[in-house]
Amino acid sequence: MGQKMNKSINLFDSLKKKRSVQLIFSYFLKYIDVIFIPFQIILKQVSSFKIFRIIMFRLLPLDKEILVSTTYGKYLINTNDRIISKKIFINQEPYESKKVLEVLRLLKENNLAISNLVEVGANIGSVTITFLLFDKKLTATAIEGNIYSKSYLDANIYINNLTQRCKSVMSLIGESTKDVFFVTFQGESGNSMVFDTLNKNSIEKYSKKMNLNIKNIEKRKVSTLTELDEIPIINRRTLIWLDIEGYEYFVLNGVKDLTAKPIIVFEINPALVSSTQKSPNLFIKNFEDLFIKYSYSNAILLNKRCNNFKVRSGFLNDICNEISYSNAHGDILIY
Repeated sequence: MGQKMNKSINLFDSLKKKRSVQLIFSYFLKYIDVIFIPFQIILKQVSSFKIFRIIMFRLLPLDKEILVSTTYGKYLINTNDRIISKKIFINQEPYESKKVLEVLRLLKENNLAISNLVEVGANIGSVTITFLLFDKKLTATAIEGNIYSKSYLDANIYINNLTQRCKSVMSLIGESTKDVFFVTFQGESGNSMVFDTLNKNSIEKYSKKMNLNIKNIEKRKVSTLTELDEIPIINRRTLIWLDIEGYEYFVLNGVKDLTAKPIIVFEINPALVSSTQKSPNLFIKNFEDLFIKYSYSNAILLNKRCNNFKVRSGFLNDICNEISYSNAHGDILIY
């Protein structure tokens, strides 16, 4: 084996000294751009078509990491993630970025200023990063409870040079410090779910309704937002952004600083409420009472019409009826 290797090295060295070989190599270097640029141009043109990116993502092997450049930042994604990462790859824009821009527009329209963002359920960071790249004065705390997603969150904060303006925290958030069961699903990191008890019937019912396959169930501890040292003082210029698969009420109920009336964006899924709560109507009423208690006044449903609802008894039920109790969900800006 050693003699064959030495012969190959000697042959390569002798070829390098030949003028004809040097001339061919110099021409190759000189015209390499001419050879490959047309292919690059064709590939760039083809990749501009969304249908091509859909096909391409389907053909990519699982568990492959890709760096995607988008309208707001670069994102390291993994092809195992078939929702958030897939949408970033196909749309060439951060997941939920249009919603972020709509919220910023509404804040400006209603003379509401923010200086810090607290995102609970940050996943790989698309919401937080879009905010920070759009508003250069904003600081943020991005909280993620899934260790797999947290690794990509940290990478994307670093890639976009935001480590000085954004803290990331590995934690599950709830209304009190206690043990819960954290369920993750195969290929769907954005749908991880917190259950207060290990009720396998409830977990299986949820996974079946959402068409998910359970990956892991682990016992974890939750903290409240108020208890986290990494969270700056919550005040009127704080925006709390929640997307935590039905656990939003419990997170807000554990925030002692709601008296300061931070601006809140949260998701509500009437179908999920119906399938996971013993008394959906009581759950909705408790959610409404929380905002009434702290004197919130306006709730805007972030749809095409951006309907504004006055915070009063029954307002959240009205929003749920507008969203419908099918499989739809809606996001609400409340202040």
